[in-house]
Amino acid sequence: LGSVPTIENNNTGYAYLCGTEFTAEDPIVIGAGTIANAFLMQLASVAGETVYMRVDKGGVLGSFASSDYGHNSIGRNGRGVLLIDGGAWTNNYSSIGYAAGSEGIVTNNGGRMYLFGLSLGYKTGAKGSVVIDGGMLSHANWNYPKTWAVGNAGEGVLELKSGTIDGSDKTAPGSGGGTVPLHLGCAAGGRGTFRMSGGYLEGVYLRAGYVAGATGIVEIAGGSTTRLRTFDIGYDGVGYANVSCNWTPGRMHIGYRGDARGELTVCNGATNAVLNFGNFDNGFVYIGGHPATSGGFGRLILRDGTLRITHDAPDTNKIWIGCNPTAFGSIRGWGRVLPSSTTSTYEYKMNIALGNGTIVADGEGENRLLDFGDVQAYEILTPRVDMISIDIEDDWDEILETAY
Repeated sequence: LGSVPTIENNNTGYAYLCGTEFTAEDPIVIGAGTIANAFLMQLASVAGETVYMRVDKGGVLGSFASSDYGHNSIGRNGRGVLLIDGGAWTNNYSSIGYAAGSEGIVTNNGGRMYLFGLSLGYKTGAKGSVVIDGGMLSHANWNYPKTWAVGNAGEGVLELKSGTIDGSDKTAPGSGGGTVPLHLGCAAGGRGTFRMSGGYLEGVYLRAGYVAGATGIVEIAGGSTTRLRTFDIGYDGVGYANVSCNWTPGRMHIGYRGDARGELTVCNGATNAVLNFGNFDNGFVYIGGHPATSGGFGRLILRDGTLRITHDAPDTNKIWIGCNPTAFGSIRGWGRVLPSSTTSTYEYKMNIALGNGTIVADGEGENRLLDFGDVQAYEILTPRVDMISIDIEDDWDEILETAY
């Protein structure tokens, strides 16, 4: 493709890209100065084949039509491998690993990806992965955000090593308009993983285990974030998150509702700061359900970790544990639960609402402290008649082992 200045395939049907001659050593190349206007494209359309494509710096792959129906599929039925090597890729909807048995692999090495809707591992048995190692992944339309689905009904992995993932609306900072849902596990049987070891994450709703029967996993070992509107671990499904560096989400739910199970581990001295911005209920942590829902089972584990929360008003419950009569929540381990600063009009003293739940100091065999020294008051919520704390604590590891 690099030898032709412009390739047009706009509203005229699919471009089926297949054939074993497109290898890693000799891929399809969209070179500098080339615009491949691929409205509908299937990379590796034939099962059992592997097709490679590379977009060099100065090259562009994408759809520039205003229609919502453009679809680029990387690994439609076979194995598709796309390298954005300093170039650009833009499209309305992109699937990475589409059909059962397919695999899509995308690596962004210093390029730009503007994607409206995105699905990694679309159907059961499909696998899709995207690695951002320099460059950026951004939304293609600020005014009408679609979901970035990692592990739809199949298996998906999104990894940020360096560079930026940005789903925010630049025209209205702080308003939340245009924020992109980044969902892990979006259909029953789906499994989605988000890994971050560096770079910058901004302007998304991050929800792990989005639907019942799905699993979402979050691993945060480096990088930074702002305007991460919501961090939900176990929304309707099963979610697990491990944070081992300083990280700043907004509002957090751990085991949001129904039969959802969520577990967050904060370790290695990391601070999971929960900050207030806007009027979107941010700055609150709900462990096991929500006052406006039923059900939900959540657990926060501290292993020399710190949960730091903005306290902006007196007599306000900032941490909710077991938030409704059919929920259960717990905090366990050793570490600190602190306000976000040591000086304030309200002296940064926090309140905790405790319903069906437990707080357990567990030094894991050593004499270690679980510090709640800045909590000024506990509100005991109406408990469930058949308190289920013992059952849930006993069954928890088995539940998580089965899910993961």
